[in-house]
Amino acid sequence: MIKQKVKELILTQKRTIFRPFWGIKVKYNERIQIDHSVVFYRNIHIYQTSGNGMLQIDKDVHICDGVKFVVGGNIVIGEKTQIGENCVLNGFADILIGENNLFADRVNLITNNHEYRDISRPIMDQKNNTNPIYIG
Repeated sequence: MIKQKVKELILTQKRTIFRPFWGIKVKYNERIQIDHSVVFYRNIHIYQTSGNGMLQIDKDVHICDGVKFVVGGNIVIGEKTQIGENCVLNGFADILIGENNLFADRVNLITNNHEYRDISRPIMDQKNNTNPIYIG
């Protein structure tokens, strides 16, 4: 069941590997591009917010166990990059990762932050700032 739903939502080529396939959760993402030879491990979560961003994963990328993508802006992962276990790519603005990068386990890339300067107001009632992240 999961395999069929993911096939409908993800544009895959023949050599994309989901290993093991179970545990990949995809919600609201019509805008995903996955190149060939991408390896997904277990418990990958891909969420799309109300933004118009897309997730693009280039060839020979490894996405390890427990990685979470929040796609609001564009998230682009360049060739031969490995994203370690339990990393979070929270992309309310763009996250652009170049080729040949290695991320350790539990790395968080967060593009948004809440204002907190006005101590008389709750943080949730203050402005939310977003800034893109670019990694060579």
